[in-house]
Amino acid sequence: QEDFADFTVDNFKSLGTAKLQQLRNFLKCGGVRVPVNDRQKTLPKVLSEVLLEEIQPNWTSDDFQTSYTILEKGPITSPYLKLKYNEWKATGKITNVPLVAIATPAPTESTLATTPHPVLPVNTAHSSTIQPTTVIQPTVATGSGRLITEVTRNYSDDQKYDGTNGSFDLKLIIFRSICDRVELPEQALARAFPVMLKGLALNQYFNNQLSNRSFDEACQSIRNFFEGPGYQRRVLDEWNSIDLESTALANPGKTIFEVIQLLINKLRDLQYGLSPSLRTPEFFHNKLIMTCQGSVTNCMITCL
Repeated sequence: QEDFADFTVDNFKSLGTAKLQQLRNFLKCGGVRVPVNDRQKTLPKVLSEVLLEEIQPNWTSDDFQTSYTILEKGPITSPYLKLKYNEWKATGKITNVPLVAIATPAPTESTLATTPHPVLPVNTAHSSTIQPTTVIQPTVATGSGRLITEVTRNYSDDQKYDGTNGSFDLKLIIFRSICDRVELPEQALARAFPVMLKGLALNQYFNNQLSNRSFDEACQSIRNFFEGPGYQRRVLDEWNSIDLESTALANPGKTIFEVIQLLINKLRDLQYGLSPSLRTPEFFHNKLIMTCQGSVTNCMITCL
């Protein structure tokens, strides 16, 4: 549940139908009861409501009936669900299903990885009902889920990275700043990482199952996909083409001091997209001097 604490209905909608169905199937096979969606309640709405459930509702015979195709295709990653599913197939009914607190993992992890698993009887070939020998204890959510929710509330859509709206490293600085503001622990950054993504970047996160990676590995994967050597060359070309005079012409009515400030702001934004070896204060300083050298007089005339 914490891994998706930041998700809203719109976040789920952005995944597209195929990804939503894959997520629903994964959750069901992991033991999470996801109600049937219809025209009145879409799948994004259903999934968002599942996130708000503190206690996982019991699976019923109807749930197994409507989920039969999904569970048969599997794989069922919840040992307890597998036991109850086998019981339902053998008897057509379900008994003694305990309520389980939701702790939904990221896709690729076992839903019940941190809880005791039921022990299968040695001989189950002719058993009409299968009873677990241990009871699954509700998992206790940590406080990081609440902090991740706070991170989400502090985020604006413009601050999120979609792969095309500026440098990833600049967006990452914003992300870390917001996380520091709410005092999110370093070890929870990986779980909060999807908060800073949207659009193509968020799709890339799920397509590559980055929830199973460390925070640094997930960042590097997104960075490499969207901002490889070709991207850095294009940024360098734009960096080299910027000069004070063209900036003044693009901003009529601005004073020379305002134009210089606009130029500095533009260079600072581009700096994060350069090759790391070029992101030095010296390189920035030299560019600023070369850009303004011999152009101030012309710009002053342009700005008059």
